[in-house]
Amino acid sequence: AMSLPRQLQEVMKLGQATLEGASPTVLLAVGTAVLGLVILAYPKVYGWSAAVVYMVFTRDRSWKKLPDPATYERPAHRTVKKRIMFIRHGESSWNEVFNIKPKLMMPFRLLRAILVEISLLFKQDSVFLDSPLNHTGVAQVSELLQWIEGDVAAETNPYVKILRGEEGKSVLVTSNLRRAISTNLIAFTLRLLKPPFESVHVLSCCQEISRNVDTVAITPARSMPKPSYVDKARAYYQAATKQWTGLADPTLQFF
Repeated sequence: AMSLPRQLQEVMKLGQATLEGASPTVLLAVGTAVLGLVILAYPKVYGWSAAVVYMVFTRDRSWKKLPDPATYERPAHRTVKKRIMFIRHGESSWNEVFNIKPKLMMPFRLLRAILVEISLLFKQDSVFLDSPLNHTGVAQVSELLQWIEGDVAAETNPYVKILRGEEGKSVLVTSNLRRAISTNLIAFTLRLLKPPFESVHVLSCCQEISRNVDTVAITPARSMPKPSYVDKARAYYQAATKQWTGLADPTLQFF
């Protein structure tokens, strides 16, 4: 059998002597503190474990391609058509670490992200899990808000008034991932803050599917998502607080 290094043996002896000399009150306090830390960190540890297992063992890339729905024959009187406008979410913290150039800087970006992740260990927040918008992404979506509300867009794009909620009947829908929710709330801030104070419909069936851990939602089912560390750091967060927390009216509806 291999013997432990002398330094490690000395540390173990010191720890044993400390525990033997400690009073029951001290041991109880230490045990309580350790148990509290374990309980606080459990949701994040569980989330990471589930995400990593899914990433390793998933077969999402081997899906069987389904027939094109447009090829199905339906009776004309039973066909209902709806127009869906898709808006891509802004740049996320995951994109910032792994996708932007230069690639040579990725190890440094990853190290910084890991340090931030450690600081968020006991919070319902993460850089990687359910990756939120980063500062660039918030700026991108803010530009989209300005475009939607601008005069030029209304004159040149026939769908802008629909996006504003000024024409036709439309609803706002988002997945339950935080970057999608933030994109929706920022881009349509003025629309949401005007009467009749409509809701954003959160549909888990719209959640992005990927083997990457950034597609794992950290918000419990039918719970209110919490703003990320980036959201809280931005000035717009003060104006959007009611939308995130639902204090004034339930902006987010879950299905």
